[in-house]
Amino acid sequence: MMPMADIRQISVAGVKVGLVGLDDIFEKVSGEALASDEERAERLLQLVSEANYVTPSRWGEYKVALLRELKRYRGEQVPEVAGSLEIRVYGRGCHTCERLVEGVRAALASLGMCADLEHVTDTAQIASLGPVGTPALVINGKVVSTGRVPTRADLCRWLKEETE
Repeated sequence: MMPMADIRQISVAGVKVGLVGLDDIFEKVSGEALASDEERAERLLQLVSEANYVTPSRWGEYKVALLRELKRYRGEQVPEVAGSLEIRVYGRGCHTCERLVEGVRAALASLGMCADLEHVTDTAQIASLGPVGTPALVINGKVVSTGRVPTRADLCRWLKEETE
């Protein structure tokens, strides 16, 4: 069984995916003489696909994500995408929390948006928000809702506001 340290999560088109052996792949590609970002992205995809399943219809999205993560790994500045969304749902994993996560996913889908969505269940991280009710919804670092599941209309409005 592979140790957990060999698995790294990255965001591919707003979805967190776990990839095996990514640090080793980054080291290998960093040592190769590749002329362009396109060549690096192709090589990254090739190596990642040898150890992980990558859906062929998502190869383009993986290449973009892998190149971005390689640059971060090498300490290069990576500009954030304008209008990008980082969404966190804080809660221990109860039914209400799960309903909020699903509501956010549905709102994103209805708007045709991608986001980095994470459900945070760690008690210490939840406590770092301060005295708020759960589930708590945080969009781009701002607490927008606590203690309830907002309506789809509210979710869509908040998501649109954050990307404008």
